[in-house]
Amino acid sequence: LQSLAGGPPTRLTTDPATDVAASFAPDSSRIAWVTATAGEACRIWTMVLPGGTPQQVGQCRAAATTRPAFTADGSALVFHDKVSEEAPLQLYRLDLGSGEVSPLTRAPA
Repeated sequence: LQSLAGGPPTRLTTDPATDVAASFAPDSSRIAWVTATAGEACRIWTMVLPGGTPQQVGQCRAAATTRPAFTADGSALVFHDKVSEEAPLQLYRLDLGSGEVSPLTRAPA
């Protein structure tokens, strides 16, 4: 994370995997990102800014990576995933309070 005021960047993660797709909450109080590890489904994380502790808030079922986006009120993340390797991508909503994942779209039958 790089401050607009300058100075050295602040490292937010220590995981040796690839951390991608950062997204800030609308009020800039939190950041979400994805950890991608070869051969595994991606993991979704959030952290309170500044100086919070990373918290894994979700995991993809089959997608290797995704791009989480906060809802307008900051209470949930929207991300894409698929139910299996062969299935098409769908949109899901991850409630940050309860951890509940709900489909927003359905693949054609």
